[in-house]
Amino acid sequence: MLHLVNGDAAVALLRRTEVPGSFLNWLDVLHDGPVPGGLPPEQLIDTRARFIAVCGWDSEENARARLRARDERLTSALEAAEEIVIWNSHELFDQLHLLQILDALPDIRGTPQMPGSSPAPVRLVLVADYLGGSGSPSMLQEAWVARTDLRPEQQDLGKTAWVAFTASTPGSMGRLIQQDLAELPFLKSGLTRLAEEFPEEHSGLSLTQQRILETVSSGTSRVVELFRETQRQEPVRFMGDWSFWRRVLDLESPDAPLLRIHGPAPFQAVPREVRDPVFREFQAELTPLGEAVLNGEADWLKLHAHDLWIGGVHLHPGSDWRWSRRYQQFVQNS
Repeated sequence: MLHLVNGDAAVALLRRTEVPGSFLNWLDVLHDGPVPGGLPPEQLIDTRARFIAVCGWDSEENARARLRARDERLTSALEAAEEIVIWNSHELFDQLHLLQILDALPDIRGTPQMPGSSPAPVRLVLVADYLGGSGSPSMLQEAWVARTDLRPEQQDLGKTAWVAFTASTPGSMGRLIQQDLAELPFLKSGLTRLAEEFPEEHSGLSLTQQRILETVSSGTSRVVELFRETQRQEPVRFMGDWSFWRRVLDLESPDAPLLRIHGPAPFQAVPREVRDPVFREFQAELTPLGEAVLNGEADWLKLHAHDLWIGGVHLHPGSDWRWSRRYQQFVQNS
């Protein structure tokens, strides 16, 4: 029995329960960086490994090896007809893992390939809470007891949503958000929160970037406190600190900075030790442009040479997709 889980903390908790089987951490922060559709698995691994290395989260070689080992373990479980158990919580981080896994699995309607064999059974454990961190072994034990068989309708929706997430334009994801997604009960809120990480229609800020500027404007100047303060505003937290620091660094972009960060050394996007005395001395303040963008008087992306990916969408000058929070739909600025 193979359990697919969303992080080391959740794996550690599960090992303290009576849940049988082995546990596989489904590595990758899919809400950050390129996830273009239509790539063979090995090419997608290469794409993700390069991105992880550019972020400084791991070496490209190590990232590629970890992702390849993850995929190979799932493949071997399927070939051996092991029972597959997908653990899925309510956060966006988990929702994207679920879509990738459901897309990778063979169609559960399929017939066995060999006489006398049977396809690997697939179970789904849905948890309306965090699997790691604030979770507990007893909570996970109760969720395990309530596991269900994966239904074809759930897999179909997962595959459709994965195609939408990895598409080169966000229109299909926007249309999907408007539909009834009750087969996967956390998917609608997850995709909506992902859409909010696209630049806003008028300001050009993602929701996280807007909250960072608002937090600084309201008086929180110590950079080390920004992550905690902004995450308190999330109904369902999904972003790790490494992803967060990338967004802070982007707001300090030299071509159109919205933040100025002052400290005893150059600000680092990925502080390995947040409690390091040097890092704790960094202070942030809004620039005049940051104040103008936050007050609705300027559009940051008209001044900032942005270059980022969300799923399969490559955002850059000339590909200026925005999310209208008012109308809950994607628009393309000219």
